Amino acid sequence: MFHPRIVRAAALAALAFGAACTDDVATPTPMEPDFAKVHANRGQPQRLEVYTQNLYLGGDTGPLFSLNLTDPDAIFEVIQATATFWASVQKSDIPSRAAEVADEIEARMPHVVALQEAVGFATGFLNPADFSFYGGTPGPDLFKSVMDEIDARNLPYSVAVMQPTTAIALPVAPPTADGLPALAVQDRVVMLVRNDVDVMATEKGLYEERLDLGITQFVRGWGRVTFEFDGMRHHVLGTHLETQGSPRPEDGVAFELRRIHNEQADELLSLAKALEGQVIVVGDLNSDAEGTEADPSWTPTYGKFMDEGFTDGWLVAAHSRNDIGLTCCTEKDLLGPPEPNQRIDFVLFRSSENAEAPKGQRRGWVNMDVIGFRPSDVTDDGLWPSDHAGLSAAMKTPIAAR
Repeated sequence: MFHPRIVRAAALAALAFGAACTDDVATPTPMEPDFAKVHANRGQPQRLEVYTQNLYLGGDTGPLFSLNLTDPDAIFEVIQATATFWASVQKSDIPSRAAEVADEIEARMPHVVALQEAVGFATGFLNPADFSFYGGTPGPDLFKSVMDEIDARNLPYSVAVMQPTTAIALPVAPPTADGLPALAVQDRVVMLVRNDVDVMATEKGLYEERLDLGITQFVRGWGRVTFEFDGMRHHVLGTHLETQGSPRPEDGVAFELRRIHNEQADELLSLAKALEGQVIVVGDLNSDAEGTEADPSWTPTYGKFMDEGFTDGWLVAAHSRNDIGLTCCTEKDLLGPPEPNQRIDFVLFRSSENAEAPKGQRRGWVNMDVIGFRPSDVTDDGLWPSDHAGLSAAMKTPIAAR
């Protein structure tokens, strides 16, 4: 009954990978956007706003996945670690945290919302006869809770992209007469658009590089929304890259995570560079812009995007120079004062257009806020909405061919 094939089969049964839909785009000539200039021959340029938020699944998976999940002798340790994780998720009060995220959406009304760790949970059993997950009862769901709040408030948003990523089912309690109690987890990357945005195309996909744990794979994905705004094609590409891992080969799985992160980042950069128009990359890139190569939080990803002509919105935004924009992380229990020490969530921009500035140009601007770490953001039970801050960005369109 405890054979790891049960867990493996349940994980495979739970996987629900969406097929990518694509549109054809030409390979552009890259150009770093010039935020000092905006097009001015049609009156005041419009204000494009985006909001990105890692929602946080609600518990620390580190202790769980530090175990050898394929070892039958470790099954009781897996049960204990899964039960501890599940208790943390339930204490994290997903509906109240989702309401805080909806508050930010309602207050800012961004054109595009990018959500990471939009995780859903279910409880059920693993059947030792055919290794299937059955009797599933839906549990807390970050994606559903955010959408319930949006619908309850009649906010004008629709789901443009939902890309399922990692799915896994693990034993959560000792066996009973009904089977082996299990917890199923489904991660997702989600893109919402305001209903007045005329979406031209969407695309979604999974990164080829992923961590193989034997029982399942850690899978990361991305979503893209394409639309015309202020006379120019815009693409908002939202994602959540693998964690930073370790640069040291002796660290085993952590070293493999670093390799996978780097490969996924290269895939993302290739996707972004192939788009024509204004490209906006948002999400949790797990690459600390304020770190150094000696820091565990650092990876070359952020520097690669800068080298390819992307602009870090935070660096050109109109805010206090004393605020360096740290976004990660609060304590895993979401209590206590936030003490972030990493800048790993981003809004990055690049234009593929290469045009001379017209007469009458005037200065443009980018405004950005780190959101979710204010005292007013906590739930009634004193929980922060997520272990990550969100980022909102509003900008006037950089100069580009119209």
